Amino acid sequence: GTWGVAVGFSITINPLVLNVVFTTVIISFAIVYVYLNEYFLPRTARLEQTTNARPAGDISESLTDCRVTPQRTVIIRRVVMALFAVAGGILSAQLGSGSDTACFVFTVLVWNSISPRHDAIDLSVATASSVIIMAVHTVETAVLVLVEGGSTPRVYHCLLCAAPVVVLGAPLGSLLLRPSLVKVLQRFFYLLALVQFVSFAYLKVKTN
Repeated sequence: GTWGVAVGFSITINPLVLNVVFTTVIISFAIVYVYLNEYFLPRTARLEQTTNARPAGDISESLTDCRVTPQRTVIIRRVVMALFAVAGGILSAQLGSGSDTACFVFTVLVWNSISPRHDAIDLSVATASSVIIMAVHTVETAVLVLVEGGSTPRVYHCLLCAAPVVVLGAPLGSLLLRPSLVKVLQRFFYLLALVQFVSFAYLKVKTN
């Protein structure tokens, strides 16, 4: 991710293109996430219950029950993780956010999809990790901005407006991130992703 931040500061990308790509990725991930949580995973759980109810001696274990992660899977995970990390770093340098989203999307769509069950990452762990990654990249981008001569007063005003949200929202989020509220938080994310996409599209169409 640090390499991505450095690359993001050394290149110039059209902000509109970045925003369109980022917003589209978020809404696309939300659609896949809805499918996983509302259909695929519940259906898989029901099938597993049916499988576990079969008579003893019936061969019903799948490859995902294996306790050893195949070497090929390990290599694929590392390569794709590096790509997601660089992409997230570039987004963070250009937009101010992106590393946290890249981390969570990678965990859900890549790591947990190709890993054996024992090696899957709990989503609460992925969420906490994404917050830490974003915090580290925030410090890195702030240092790079200061090294390059600082920024405009307007940027600092935006920073002061956003700081209370982060300072208050992070502890509050950790309190709400409980197993009993997982479904509620997931559906809240679906709503936020839709609102973000619609509002962004509306504002861009209106300004054009």
